[in-house]
Amino acid sequence: MAENYHGLPANKGSMNFSKRLFFALAFVGFALVNFSGFSARQSKDFILTHHDLSLTSQNPSAWSLKFNSQDWNLKVMPYKNAVFAHDVVRFTDAKAVINASFFDPQNKPLGLLKEQGVNLNPYKSISWWSILCINNDNHKIFITRDKMQASQCSSAIQTGPRLISNYKVIDGLKDDYSRKSAVCIIDSNQVVLFASESPLSATQLAQFLKSEFKCQEALNLDGGSSTQMSIRNESGVKNLVSGFSSVPVFLGLFSND
Repeated sequence: MAENYHGLPANKGSMNFSKRLFFALAFVGFALVNFSGFSARQSKDFILTHHDLSLTSQNPSAWSLKFNSQDWNLKVMPYKNAVFAHDVVRFTDAKAVINASFFDPQNKPLGLLKEQGVNLNPYKSISWWSILCINNDNHKIFITRDKMQASQCSSAIQTGPRLISNYKVIDGLKDDYSRKSAVCIIDSNQVVLFASESPLSATQLAQFLKSEFKCQEALNLDGGSSTQMSIRNESGVKNLVSGFSSVPVFLGLFSND
């Protein structure tokens, strides 16, 4: 038996005119009701996109994951021993995972690290770093440089540089070419996680995030060999961007059901 777009069995038999008319009118009524209440938030699913960056000659591609903070919780996930993103997805309930903040050669996180109200690492005074604040209780995720404001966040990481502020690309970004990870705040609910498979500069990254997502704020995460993103789908764990080195801190996406 054939299947239609939604995976439901499609009847191959004939249908008389009255039945066809009935279903056609029913569909029109359904469409009028549903499309009158249409919004950008169409479902609970996040939007996963593969991008052709066309910025470099070697593997010019990247992945983005766009989600609504009303439907998903973004969590800071620190590990005592460095691991890979696909292992985090495999052994937790996270639907998706991306690498997060900087760390030293002993895998000790650098800068502010806060998980569910507990300070795990102190704030570091570095001019070009900012703080990603996460409050899942009121579904708020934002970027700030204010240490006192960050103290009100239930979870936080400190990293940099800030790429976009108030819809404007930050001036004077360092043009170091490496694989990049980033987080973009579109509005009070819509957030994007981004990881590139190929090297690009901070300026290229910021310009791409601005043009593609109209980010209000954006923050660079640790990059280079640390960049990695994995998801869980129907077939299991999938590496979207494979990391070249294990890392101690991740951002994980969890359903808030």
